[in-house]
Amino acid sequence: MKRFLSAVFLAGLVAAHDEAGEAVASCAGPVLWELSIPFWQFALLALAASIGFVFMVHSLAKRKTALAALGFLLAVSASGYYLTTPGFNWETGFFEENQHVHADIKVYVQGQAVNFSEYRFQSSVEQPLTEFIHFHDGNANIVHLHASGVALSYLFKTFGGFLNQTCLQVAAGEPMHCAQNPSHTLKLGPDTLKFYLNNQSVSDLSAYPFKDLDQILISFGPSGADVSQEIASVTAEACIPSKKCEPPEGYDVHAETCGA
Repeated sequence: MKRFLSAVFLAGLVAAHDEAGEAVASCAGPVLWELSIPFWQFALLALAASIGFVFMVHSLAKRKTALAALGFLLAVSASGYYLTTPGFNWETGFFEENQHVHADIKVYVQGQAVNFSEYRFQSSVEQPLTEFIHFHDGNANIVHLHASGVALSYLFKTFGGFLNQTCLQVAAGEPMHCAQNPSHTLKLGPDTLKFYLNNQSVSDLSAYPFKDLDQILISFGPSGADVSQEIASVTAEACIPSKKCEPPEGYDVHAETCGA
């Protein structure tokens, strides 16, 4: 009986991290690693909660109410710590979904633009990546953000990649590009990772939860390279899905299949 109750308790904790069924139909899949705290913390809390629960049941069976109370306190404390972490959403078990904003984005690696219209970067019902930050409907210029507190680096994580202040890996299987590596064009200086927000150079955008209508450029290449054309290539289309401007004539207004 104790093993059964423990299994039910742990199953409940894990189930709390599955995204809602409605979200799966809108380009999101149930992925356990989308936690509002690191997985190792979640594992420790789940272990502590299950130990406390089993200890409580065992102590009650032995009529040791004081020990049962300690077990109950441990289980409640561990569960409560997670359930009250910032951004926790009781419906999804993940980051809090409380907005729908859009930004224009371009990413360049050694002068070559990353084509986010490729299938591997597009979240869809057939290939659910995440509900929280994604590209969809074949559009490579606009990234959608449905949740607060989600860093830009999380977008690359959903591709199996990585982004921080000095390193960029676009997706799984792609090379890791890090600043200070010898440049392929030595006269232009060592390679660096550059960030531009709304045409202004900034030191880092990896931890940035972007705002509506932001224009973002991430460029990896020689420190002395001219990126003015890359900056100019960042579109100004985010206002269209945000319904803050009218689409130009002939513009393909894609359907919002990943949540309105």
